[in-house]
Amino acid sequence: MANEILEGGCHCGSIRYQIHGDPIACGYCHCRDCQQTSGGPAQVWMAVASANFEITAGKPTVYESSEYGRRYFCPGCGSQLLFADARDSSLMFPNAGTLYDPEGIAPAMHIWVDRRLSWFDPSQHLPSYARNAPQDRDS
Repeated sequence: MANEILEGGCHCGSIRYQIHGDPIACGYCHCRDCQQTSGGPAQVWMAVASANFEITAGKPTVYESSEYGRRYFCPGCGSQLLFADARDSSLMFPNAGTLYDPEGIAPAMHIWVDRRLSWFDPSQHLPSYARNAPQDRDS
């Protein structure tokens, strides 16, 4: 996928975005915030450099899901597009399912597995971390 432009957006099409270059990481998040805001047992996210992420159409609504968590939604259809951490503006975390072609992005880890629902057991061959992944992105 080297140096591609990845494109995505909300369900109704009013918000669109581009990612310039490859994501840094991709994984399942099992935290309760992701479970509740997505309505699923986990959220699949990508980490991208903020400088490589661009909203090209529309204006998302921002919901402060925690003291540092910012979740961006479409005000029309409710699609959750991305997560941002107010403590670190260098990264954005778009939801992989909002890509127009998510097939080329595969999760490579699990985070917040101490919150994983017992009945949800995807891809156990992937590395798993009790909370966030180590800062060493090569792990």
